[in-house]
Amino acid sequence: MTTEPAIDAKEAWKRWEAGQADLVVESINELREYQNLTIKDVAQRLGTFGWPVSTSTLLGILSGKKRTSFSTGEILALASAVNVPPLTLLLGLPAAEGYPMVPGDGRSSSNLERFEWVTGNRHYNPELVDTDEAQGTWDSAALELSEMRQYAHALQAVQWQNSLVQVMPEFEGESLAKALPEWMIRGSKLREGLDSLWDIYQRYPMLPLPGALKSLSSPDFDALTASIPIPNWSTPEELQRARAYIRDRIAGVDAWEPRRRFYSGE
Repeated sequence: MTTEPAIDAKEAWKRWEAGQADLVVESINELREYQNLTIKDVAQRLGTFGWPVSTSTLLGILSGKKRTSFSTGEILALASAVNVPPLTLLLGLPAAEGYPMVPGDGRSSSNLERFEWVTGNRHYNPELVDTDEAQGTWDSAALELSEMRQYAHALQAVQWQNSLVQVMPEFEGESLAKALPEWMIRGSKLREGLDSLWDIYQRYPMLPLPGALKSLSSPDFDALTASIPIPNWSTPEELQRARAYIRDRIAGVDAWEPRRRFYSGE
């Protein structure tokens, strides 16, 4: 009588894990087809990442016949190959809607619930947080994730604004004024972002700070008087993207149109 539940639990785990693997495969194939990537293309990208896998092996994997699970490393490599954050594949988005969040729970879950769990916004089972120590552990880990996410977003936004400000002098002033908002040309958004980064870093000095932003480690840093753009931070690739963005804006091209087409399923 004691062995049957264990066997049932093992079988339930295997079925759930295999279902998760199917969601990963479905997501990869959907993303691959949208980008017109062949199996060979993906295999080559995996090889560049460091996972040497043959086209025939990958074909078997993406047919859903060879895998009942994926390792963390494989999720990272596959996500890189199809140009999505690893979390997209880990959650099996978007196909996971309604799939049980955990094998021991028969309830269906939404994609939002799954996302909130892995990002620390909610516990999949609040009953497990039953002591002060458990609650403190969850809150501390969730807060660290939240601050890191906020810091990463701010850092990316500031670097983009810095790239734009750095290449603006290459364009004619009148054309620039018609294409971009005044606050962007003045660098107001860049200064606002630097102030936000400074605030986060002062509260969490353990966060990594790019060498070009070492001045933010000073408690006396003032974003309003800081010299902009910040030199030796934006890469040549980022500067090229900034130039292309400004050229498109001057030409009246909608830079967000490709994203709109993807999310609308066109």
